[in-house]
Amino acid sequence: MSKTTLFLLPYAGGGSRSYHCFEKYSTHTDLVLHSLTLPGRESRFDESPLSCLEDMVEDLFLQMAKVLPSTYALYGHSMGALLSYLLARKIYDEKWPPPQHLFVSGRQAPSVPHHNSTLHRLPGNEFRKQLMHYGGLPSSVIGNPKLLALFEPYIRADFKAVETYHHSESVPLDLPISVFLGRSDVVSFTDGMLWDIETNATFDIQYMPGKHFFIFHNTEALINFFSLKFQLSGYESQAIKNPQTNISPV
Repeated sequence: MSKTTLFLLPYAGGGSRSYHCFEKYSTHTDLVLHSLTLPGRESRFDESPLSCLEDMVEDLFLQMAKVLPSTYALYGHSMGALLSYLLARKIYDEKWPPPQHLFVSGRQAPSVPHHNSTLHRLPGNEFRKQLMHYGGLPSSVIGNPKLLALFEPYIRADFKAVETYHHSESVPLDLPISVFLGRSDVVSFTDGMLWDIETNATFDIQYMPGKHFFIFHNTEALINFFSLKFQLSGYESQAIKNPQTNISPV
């Protein structure tokens, strides 16, 4: 069975281990998972965190350059969705072999302004309360104020990067895009559908039960969907000339 590398882009506050639960379900598929790590966390904790998406994309691009396989795709959740989109654009600009597919979740289309642009400026205690409200951080961190304060600089930098991003209209990508949204998340269906304007290829959008971090309650379904898309890659490559939109409940 031919293997496809799926590069995993971190959400705000996330790192290379954020998607570790994906590994359990990818073992018997055609996927090879490869997480990318931004400065300021995990093995790169001693580096200064980045607070600009363009700088993050440049860093991720250089990481990929060292390991770029012949067949690959991109996936990101929330901030990672925006990073994966911008990374795909840079890949096209640099005339690299393009990814097979772009998978994004928990994020409105790049053309939709961020719904809250002030979180990164909140005082420490208020900022931490918002982090607990959003979820996504391990309970070992949330329940340990000292540990949370240690991680706060790079988490705050991530929020700043997203909240200060300004989208520039670009030519649509010749790249299939699949979008996943949580039924109880703040991202609306309308804002999710606007990902459609970013591609000339196929587009589909799926609803899954759960709030913002619904991906951790629907991991097996996500992995199976990714794998199925790669099995249909022959169809996808032909579909660029015949774009279509699919809307499916999951």
